[in-house]
Amino acid sequence: MKCDLSFDQIILLLERATTKEELLLIKWKYYKYTAYMHKSVEFQEKFNKYFDMLALKEAKNNKKDIVLSLVKTYKINGDIYKEALNKAEEYNIGIYNILDLLNLLFKSKNFTSKELYIISNIKQEIEHKLIISRNLKEMDTDYVIAKTILNMFLSYGVIELKEFRSKTNCTTSAFDNALNILNNRNHPLYLQYIDIKEKKFKEKVAFRREIKEDAFQAERRKMIEKITSANGKEICDILSDINKYHNEYAIFCEVYDLNKFFLTKLIRRFPKTILELTSDLSNLKNVYNEYKARYLLLIDKVIEEINEAKLTGEPFDLYHYYLENSIPIEELEYIAKELKEQDKDTIQQYIMSNYKLLKGYGKKEIDIVRDRKILTCDNATINFTREELDNALEDIETNNLPLYKGVVYGAIKEQKSKTKIMA
Repeated sequence: MKCDLSFDQIILLLERATTKEELLLIKWKYYKYTAYMHKSVEFQEKFNKYFDMLALKEAKNNKKDIVLSLVKTYKINGDIYKEALNKAEEYNIGIYNILDLLNLLFKSKNFTSKELYIISNIKQEIEHKLIISRNLKEMDTDYVIAKTILNMFLSYGVIELKEFRSKTNCTTSAFDNALNILNNRNHPLYLQYIDIKEKKFKEKVAFRREIKEDAFQAERRKMIEKITSANGKEICDILSDINKYHNEYAIFCEVYDLNKFFLTKLIRRFPKTILELTSDLSNLKNVYNEYKARYLLLIDKVIEEINEAKLTGEPFDLYHYYLENSIPIEELEYIAKELKEQDKDTIQQYIMSNYKLLKGYGKKEIDIVRDRKILTCDNATINFTREELDNALEDIETNNLPLYKGVVYGAIKEQKSKTKIMA
């Protein structure tokens, strides 16, 4: 883009600026033009010159307060350098601007010899501390610029740099540099910037969440109406493909007051129940309750047998459990935690304490058991013949039972009881 002003005209604008803020706005607006890039060093020198002059002007406007404060500190043998820093902070000027002010006062003829002596001592103390602290003029000016930029940002009431740039043409590098300078000093302006940014961000997030929540509730109401008016076939389609219709499925369970976890386990274990549930929607809840009651009866029976096993020292009869039920005991424990109010952790706690009951047996483990002719399960031990073990394994295979240690133990025990009866 071509600039509508000549380089000299831009410099004249810098010269006529009356505030540091105005000077920065001029810099950000015109410094970007590539036609003058070869004069960037000259431009920056002019900018620094006029920025320094405006800062000195601020110091002059407040010289009475600055000088009186420094003199008072000097007379009580206080920390002059620290007080000078405080005054520089208060008026957003550099400590070098205060030194320039003191130099001007020292050269003037408006003070007595005693007053000039005090001003000279104050000057020397500040200069001495500046040397010790290695505070350079450039660093001092950059700090004042950084504070000016952050003050401008906060006064514009924006949140993002993008908004600030659109209003001021401030460059990303200038803004980031200002943030880094103030962050390194843990400056209140930086903390204020972070606080406001976080607050605005939370408001923005809350607003978006509110809009999203409104949209969600509207969609939810729409889905409830859809499920409420759905016929048996439509409900059947939902239950037949829960993954595809997961949102509709969740609303369906809510509308019909069904335990989603239990129903999911039920229809995945027994898919034919879908037809039972959807053949007559007016009877759906009754069908669901019948299955729920059956599960609760089974859970109560298992809990009773577990409590008995704890008393006798015998392991829970996993063999007869799987002989009579197709529901894995691990699945039953999770359903118990969902449906039961009392003793809901009994099955889980027992399985955790006796996890070896569910240890899977392969050929290697079976061969070891066959050679030893003894099997310890929980706190009980059983001896057997090879024939009894082979018959037990055949029984397990015929009834399609899982080859768990607890099932093998129960099957052997069953064979021994048959042998005893025949004898």
